[in-house]
Amino acid sequence: MEAPVTTQQLELDAAPLTNEQGVAEGRAQLKAIFRPDWEATYDWDADAVYMRRRGAGPAISYISEAAPEIVFRLDAKSGELIGVDLTDFARTLAAEHVEVREIVDEMRRARWAARMPGLRRLARNALRGLDLRTREVVQGQLCAQG
Repeated sequence: MEAPVTTQQLELDAAPLTNEQGVAEGRAQLKAIFRPDWEATYDWDADAVYMRRRGAGPAISYISEAAPEIVFRLDAKSGELIGVDLTDFARTLAAEHVEVREIVDEMRRARWAARMPGLRRLARNALRGLDLRTREVVQGQLCAQG
């Protein structure tokens, strides 16, 4: 997904220096995930949701100690939020949060429907709606917690 970058190549002008600062900064900027240049994708094999701002550059990852399945990615140069990763999405987060469980169930249904020739467009549109719903749940439920 992203190319590895060495520390010598990064200019850490505005990025937070500590993990706690990075998590706090990521939470403070969560409204950014609703801009049209953001998208959410689900990796079935990794059981992870990756929310990214299109065209973003190198980032530094900050892992929430209170919720290690949530990773904030801040631009290495500007400190802007450019990504949020949710690991163990179906296994852990869906078991703990009803809203996530509903999203996972709908993703499974849409994935099944995508196999049917007459339902492919409907499934694609359902997944687009789930992209927005996932961002709403992340901003309003998961990342709002301590």
